[in-house]
Amino acid sequence: MKIVFILGKYQPGRCGISDYVRLLAAELQRRGHHCRKISADPESGPSLAEISQSLPKADLVSLQFAPYAFSKSGISGHDLAALAETLSLRKTHVLFHEIWIGSSPSASWMQKFRGWRQRSEILRFLGKARPCLTQTTNSAYLHLLNCHGIEAKYLYLFGNIPFECAKSSRRQNSDNELEAVHFGTLYDNFPYETFVCRLSQLGEEMDIKSRILVLGRQRERSGLSKLEEAAGAKGIEIEVTNELPDDEISRRLQLSDLGFSTTPYDVLGKSGATAAMLEHGLPVMAYDDGDTPDRFLSPPGPFKSRIALLNDPRFDDSIQAILRKPRPKFLNGVSHTTAEFLDSI
Repeated sequence: MKIVFILGKYQPGRCGISDYVRLLAAELQRRGHHCRKISADPESGPSLAEISQSLPKADLVSLQFAPYAFSKSGISGHDLAALAETLSLRKTHVLFHEIWIGSSPSASWMQKFRGWRQRSEILRFLGKARPCLTQTTNSAYLHLLNCHGIEAKYLYLFGNIPFECAKSSRRQNSDNELEAVHFGTLYDNFPYETFVCRLSQLGEEMDIKSRILVLGRQRERSGLSKLEEAAGAKGIEIEVTNELPDDEISRRLQLSDLGFSTTPYDVLGKSGATAAMLEHGLPVMAYDDGDTPDRFLSPPGPFKSRIALLNDPRFDDSIQAILRKPRPKFLNGVSHTTAEFLDSI
């Protein structure tokens, strides 16, 4: 099968969507399919309209959608409409990595207004392009798309760290310490005090001290400051690394005891960093911010039994039960998603 991927500016190593397409295409090609990546760049071109005029023949065109990948304003106008007209004559798959902004109750009126314009443009695009399959990676987007009449399906977004076998299966002081690791962005809007209290209490119940490991370069310094302040109040040590190579991140994930994610639970599925922790066998502590009704929530991929919500009244029992179970082996998320993708089309 010949597959053409359309995405924003191709920047592997700097852009999550680029890394996703690179890894997925490589796995598809390993399975005998032929893939081509076409990158739209709102600054230097080509535009979506230009791509639509020279789109090569393929069995499937897969549009990797994020509003700001195709336009600085998040509104593509004529370009997206031109692409929709071309795609209406092709077998098309759309994966929403991002949708419109402004859906959160805390959004400003400007965000809500811009989001309304983005939503209108997206709905017009889908109506004209008529994709054979529309997918997204998380509960929040799935719920919002379905609420606006789009029959969207879920697709697991795999982790961005391949497995690298650690030389040792145990870290120094592992019998005397409970290490909680964070990989990804430390977002500002996360209950750091609640997390630290839960971790401290968990360590006390296990009669060992707790420590926190923060992996990788941090974009959100305010989130790190809040974590350091909360941990300092409880006397919990924090180790913060700089940017690390993938093999070292994999090794550190394998040697940690549990993970925590500051991405809200309803959009946890769009976090490749959280997926990396889960794929490496870590239980993950997360937080539900209440933006998406409970009945529409679901965990990312096959990891329902590996996530404990900090604001769940049953958190203590839940995390203890997870930690008592044998740690699962590494899950190859790229292979898992590739199989799901092929089955769905």
